[in-house]
Amino acid sequence: MKTYILKKILLIAGCVLAALSPLARADDADFSKIERSIERALYRNDVALLAEADGELAKALAAEPKRPELRYLEGFAAYARATFEYATNDKKALRLGLELADELLAKVKGEPWEHEALALRGYITGQLIGVRGRMSGMTLGPKMMRQTTEALDGTPPSGRTLMFHGVTLLNTPETFGGDPAEALRLFTRAKAAFEKEAAGWGAAEACYWLARARMKAGDFAG
Repeated sequence: MKTYILKKILLIAGCVLAALSPLARADDADFSKIERSIERALYRNDVALLAEADGELAKALAAEPKRPELRYLEGFAAYARATFEYATNDKKALRLGLELADELLAKVKGEPWEHEALALRGYITGQLIGVRGRMSGMTLGPKMMRQTTEALDGTPPSGRTLMFHGVTLLNTPETFGGDPAEALRLFTRAKAAFEKEAAGWGAAEACYWLARARMKAGDFAG
């Protein structure tokens, strides 16, 4: 009887551990698929592909409404949708879209996604400066610096947190804390992190910003 009870306990414990293990989750593949679809839609300005990703994300959120990864994707999808307005030159729609993405990302709780969301919020804050005009940089500039710095310091660095803080340092005037040389180092680290970890969206973005930083440094061949 004792052996039977011990076997049952071990079986139950194994099931619990399997359920808690990220590798064992049946929807991890779906999460990655949705993330890739949003990223492709972002880079291609593909409204149909983003709508398809939105549908899959809605199903996943209905099943797990509090899962931080999914909440992060909700904000990421809103950001991708907002960027479509760059092509229309509708600054009001762009501003509203970016603000909505920021609001959704602000609700993400749980690590590492909370700091991943904060890093993306910093990136969005930088774009809001461009939309609202240079004067907004007086208040939004320090906010952007605070967001990306906190995101980078809050968890072990990821490709995205490295990249987004690099963007802040590259685009902020040096008199206000900008540092193009450090930005270049961060983009180089971000690219290496993506190559090593293959961790989600952002690898192409990191290459883009690395190129921008090298051009600013006068390294046009690089």
